[in-house]
Amino acid sequence: MRWILLLSALSLSMAWPQEDQEWVVALEPARSASVCALIAGQVVRLAVQEGARVTAGDTLVWLADEELRLTEAEAQLTCERAQRFLDRVLQLHHRALLSAQELEEAQYQAQAARLRLQRAQLELSRAWITAPLSGQVADLQVQVGNLISPRQPLCQLLVTEDLKVALFLPADQVATLQVPQRVTGQVIATGQRLEGRLVRLSPVVDPQSGRCRTEILFPGAGRKLKPGTVVRVHLPTPQPLPGGKER
Repeated sequence: MRWILLLSALSLSMAWPQEDQEWVVALEPARSASVCALIAGQVVRLAVQEGARVTAGDTLVWLADEELRLTEAEAQLTCERAQRFLDRVLQLHHRALLSAQELEEAQYQAQAARLRLQRAQLELSRAWITAPLSGQVADLQVQVGNLISPRQPLCQLLVTEDLKVALFLPADQVATLQVPQRVTGQVIATGQRLEGRLVRLSPVVDPQSGRCRTEILFPGAGRKLKPGTVVRVHLPTPQPLPGGKER
């Protein structure tokens, strides 16, 4: 997360128009996800290290689950007992030995027990923190033995095959652009040329700066370049048509 914030700061500070509609910005992953814990617990095992590649659904972090397992086992027993009681009540009700109200109460207790079991199973499953998408692990923030809290970020997952840049353009210039419009870029360090396209033009104007966020995608750029690489982006300048209009 720290380096992503730095890249965002770099984009904000450097994404100002240069001569001939050029911007100097840093490449970012086209997609990313923050992996968080949903429950509190102690980390007992890490399955990944910084830079590792994972597949969606892979377990990344194990939390201590002894208490959760006991809660689930208790809920399982309660559920089985409630179901057996309901079965007996059904038999007696069919023989007209119990009222409809008594049957309804037994059905309610059995359903409530099943729901408590489902909740216990859900809580237990959250002790195994899995990857929400396939990507590369970055900014790993936990170690074995750490105590973590709900919603605490554990790491970032980056999809780095495609890279993008974010530009903050004046609103009047955004009005002259279209998605998907061809855009070119150049790696400052090596001179490598990049082919990209506009993929997002924000309809919202920042009231303080008068600028809109614009995203440009460079498909496949991550095969040779890394996030954080600084590039010079060239945007096409609208050409006037007869009558003073732009194209």
